[in-house]
Amino acid sequence: MLAKDFRRTKEYLEHECDRLAHELALCTNHEIYKTDDYTLSSKKEETVMGRLEAEIHMVKLKRIQKQLTEMEHALEKIKQGTYGFCDRCGQEIPSARLEAIPQTSHCLGCKQYSR
Repeated sequence: MLAKDFRRTKEYLEHECDRLAHELALCTNHEIYKTDDYTLSSKKEETVMGRLEAEIHMVKLKRIQKQLTEMEHALEKIKQGTYGFCDRCGQEIPSARLEAIPQTSHCLGCKQYSR
């Protein structure tokens, strides 16, 4: 891909980083994140449900953090001029894959190999 093609990708990635950072801030401040309220419950069902909700919330937090890290990594690659090349093998990532998943850092072969 040519450098001029990265302007739209960069704008998309920056927008997604902002959105994910905002979502992360909201989740971090959410009351479910604070599980102390549930440990003091006298009803076993409420405690179990509270812990389940907290666990689901933690999974969501980790997913958002992972997505944000991937987006930031892609932006850094654009900045360094290495965007569009696989982190593992160094080969060029097909443009169709980059269009479908702009934050990808691996070619399809290396992505399948790492599973």
